[in-house]
Amino acid sequence: MKQYKSIKDRIILFSKGLAMGAADIVPGVSGGTIALIAGIYDHLIAAIAAVKPKHAIDLVKLIFLGFSKIHRASALQSLGSIPFSFLLPLLSGIAIAILGMSRIIPWLMENHGYETFSVFFGLILFSVSVPLRHMHIRLPEVLLLIFSAVSVYLLMSISPLAKATIVLQMPGGQEAKAVADDQGRMRAVTPANEFGGVGMLFHSSGDSLGNFKWLVNKENSQINISEMHLDGYVIRGASKNTVSMENGQRVIRLVIAKETLPNLMYTFLAAAIAICAMVLPGISGAYILVILGQYQIVLNAIHQRDLLTLGVAGAGILLGLLSFIRILKWVLVKHHSMTMAVLTGLMIGSLRRIWPVEHLSQPLDLQTALVGIALAIGGAALILILERLSIQFGDPEPPK
Repeated sequence: MKQYKSIKDRIILFSKGLAMGAADIVPGVSGGTIALIAGIYDHLIAAIAAVKPKHAIDLVKLIFLGFSKIHRASALQSLGSIPFSFLLPLLSGIAIAILGMSRIIPWLMENHGYETFSVFFGLILFSVSVPLRHMHIRLPEVLLLIFSAVSVYLLMSISPLAKATIVLQMPGGQEAKAVADDQGRMRAVTPANEFGGVGMLFHSSGDSLGNFKWLVNKENSQINISEMHLDGYVIRGASKNTVSMENGQRVIRLVIAKETLPNLMYTFLAAAIAICAMVLPGISGAYILVILGQYQIVLNAIHQRDLLTLGVAGAGILLGLLSFIRILKWVLVKHHSMTMAVLTGLMIGSLRRIWPVEHLSQPLDLQTALVGIALAIGGAALILILERLSIQFGDPEPPK
């Protein structure tokens, strides 16, 4: 990785880090996918694998025993084996993107989910050709590709929120039902002259999860949820267009979420597992956090600058990286074609999680479908544009 020496090369690498960080926030998109698309995946794995536990000891020596010429020289020589010229620009871009977009991307997903995921769908679908070009088309590779694609497809179908149902009961005896998608979003339709009542929540199995009271605020078109007696869940109004009128009826948009209490040990383990997913194309670390009930906790820690929670999550990330990356590096070196087959399958299977239609709050019509197709083509075109720009600017590792 000696090519990352010039200012220009490091700016390019920093930009790729920004793209990876932004992707890591989206449940369903992996920063590893962006690294593979950007042509730096092999270097990323090798660079992280170069960081060893002994380097932490060397850093402590440098800080506390730096006055000793012998200890200082020994520590600096050991730390010099880390490819900082590659890691620092890339990790800086990732960190800045996560901090800067930890509010923007969730807002886009909640309020413009169909459009946002249409772009990502086209981008990733077009990018499947990247690892595909690096594998041999032989029976073992094809079988591995199919197995990994099916496995990730099934994993992406797991959600503690999907198919939960609410029933809004109104004083007049009417009821409105709504079913949650895998992000916990619901859309209930009530008569225009009804403003409140009792709500009940049911698991996808049909078991009751408790009840709550709901009341529409006539002044600001918001909904108030109170007296929640729910078994491990919370319900709130959507952040935008919570209550609106359509065809003479009131549409109420609600969001159900797992009620997760802060547990630092669990956060540590969840972060360790999620970071392993983040470096794999196709498996979203953010989605793993959703499944483990830690996605909102980590996002809140970023928003609130909760250094304790972030520190624990960071320690989990280090553990996951230092243990998993060495295995991944070994298989990349020893079985490159087979590994690329698995990565291709992971990317194909992950398309299930970002299927744009699942992020619609109303039935798909022709106009909406055409918008989604246009945005997906735009996502694919973005990859082509980036490839041309990489060549034009002399990218040391252009997309292949």
